[in-house]
Amino acid sequence: MDPQDYLRAVAGDLGGSRGARTRLLTELRDHIEDSLEAEGRRAGEVMARLGAPGDVVASWQAHTAAVRAQNRRRAAVLALAVATTVALGIVQHASGHRTPHQVCSAAPSSHAGPGASRRPTGCRSLG
Repeated sequence: MDPQDYLRAVAGDLGGSRGARTRLLTELRDHIEDSLEAEGRRAGEVMARLGAPGDVVASWQAHTAAVRAQNRRRAAVLALAVATTVALGIVQHASGHRTPHQVCSAAPSSHAGPGASRRPTGCRSLG
């Protein structure tokens, strides 16, 4: 089989995005050219080493399916993390806990006498 016929046979059965198809066909073409020129192999021998076009396509489709599944798992984990973060934020907001508008030290007033009440001193407004 001629290298161009081989590449056409592979291209005819390939699915997926145009970029992925182009990437695979370019890789195959480069491999064929390297084998023909650098290693001095015959075209038939190179095609035999690559395997049947259907086998190459099946292997590529299995690889792309695995990559898509991995990407879906990553997206699901990310969505779960975002949903958990949002849920925790909603729960905290709904619980009524607010940041205090004043921060006061707990130290007793140094100006107070022995019978004076211990009021927080050093209050400052945060807002």
